[in-house]
Amino acid sequence: MQLVQLQSHLADFQARKIGIVAISVDPVAKSSDLARDHGLSFPLLADPDLKVIRAYGVEDEWNEIAWPAEFLVDAPGVIRWREMARSVGKRPSANDILRAFDETGRE
Repeated sequence: MQLVQLQSHLADFQARKIGIVAISVDPVAKSSDLARDHGLSFPLLADPDLKVIRAYGVEDEWNEIAWPAEFLVDAPGVIRWREMARSVGKRPSANDILRAFDETGRE
């Protein structure tokens, strides 16, 4: 599970001053349960109306969910890196995301 892997690398993200936020269509209660059950300490945000998901261009219109995607967004809000998953089970690792951050520069 990618969120658990991100949590296990939290110190590496924090050392680079990277904040992690996960967004899904799941209701708040489901996200809260997931965070509790897996010891996640970063925010899991609910977007049941898909407003943010659509704004980032990752909506799976057929299933009314989001395609798995990762973004590195700098302080002014510029997307510095984006990776769309090719499948639900194939997503960038925490190390892939950290490497992308190191390659795109620090903001």
